[in-house]
Amino acid sequence: MVRSQQTAQPTSTLRRLPIVVEPGFHEIEAGRWEGTPEKDSMRTYLAAPLQWLGGNLDARIPGSIDGHEFVKRVNDSLRAVKNRGSKRPVIFSHGGTIMFWTLLTVSNPDMSKLQTDPIHNTGRVVVKGTPDKGWKLIEWDGKAAA
Repeated sequence: MVRSQQTAQPTSTLRRLPIVVEPGFHEIEAGRWEGTPEKDSMRTYLAAPLQWLGGNLDARIPGSIDGHEFVKRVNDSLRAVKNRGSKRPVIFSHGGTIMFWTLLTVSNPDMSKLQTDPIHNTGRVVVKGTPDKGWKLIEWDGKAAA
């Protein structure tokens, strides 16, 4: 998560807040494709996460996690942030983690965003809610949610 911490540094400095690394906010584990160039593994690596979006959270990335484990991992870290008293936290993570977690958990997902408007480096998603009550998408990379 070195790059996420580097991206977070200006905000941390401006707000005079520490960077806290939460274990659940890292990228989606590539399993069998770990270390393979992205161009050589993207279609196969994303096969399971794309199934998650279709409702099959049992789909597993070979040698890695399934959708249930992914959502739990991120939600556990969000719960830890909330339990520390953070009212409006800013969380920096890998674009894939942000996109897939958002589309899997918000009450108003727009599945077309993955293809039409993917989150790039320094892109952002704004959600409102809690790990226990659920989430609503407010903004996707500068555009209000429908």
